Amino acid sequence: LARVYRKLDLSDADFVDTESWAVALQLAAIAGQAAGADPQSGAEPQLRKLAGAKPIAGFETIDSQFGIFDALPPRAQQVLLQEVAVEATSDKNEEADMVTLWLRGDDLGIAGETNRGFLADPALHQALLANRNSAWAEQLDAMLKQGAKPFVAVGAAHLAGGDSLQRMMMARGWTIKRVP
Repeated sequence: LARVYRKLDLSDADFVDTESWAVALQLAAIAGQAAGADPQSGAEPQLRKLAGAKPIAGFETIDSQFGIFDALPPRAQQVLLQEVAVEATSDKNEEADMVTLWLRGDDLGIAGETNRGFLADPALHQALLANRNSAWAEQLDAMLKQGAKPFVAVGAAHLAGGDSLQRMMMARGWTIKRVP
C-alpha cells in the first residue's frame, strides 16, 4: 500500500474514514488513469454508443454493486485492498492480457487469470463472480423465456470457469455458442 501511495502521490489522509473496499476501488481507478486508461474508451461507453436509441438496462445498479463490496467481511476487504495495491504497482497490463485471451477464445486462460489476484480469495470470488453470475442467470433466463432477445455484455471474468454465466445458463437448458 505504501508503494502504491508513493507511485500515485497519495497518502492515508486521502482516504480518511473510507472503508477498505472503497479505497481499493478508488486506487484501481486512479492507477488506471495514471497508466493512461480513458474511462470513455472502455467497452461499456463504446457499446452504449453503438446501441443508439435501443433501450439499455443493467442486471445491477451502481448502488447494488457498491452494496456487494460493502457487505464483504473485513478480511475479504483487506485482501481486496492488498491485491489492488499489488496490481497498481505492477508493470503487467492485466487488461491487455485478458483481451488477448478473449480474442483467442481461450476460456481456460481466462479462468486461470480470474483465479489470480483478489479473485483467488474464495470469499471475493463467491461475492464478485459466482453470486452475481447466479443472479444474472436468473434474470437472463426470465427475459429469454418471455421472448426477449437481449444483447448482454459482461466482463470476461464472468465468462470462464465452472461458475461462469454461460455454464449457469446451460444448466438452465440454454444452448451457448461463441460468436467469433
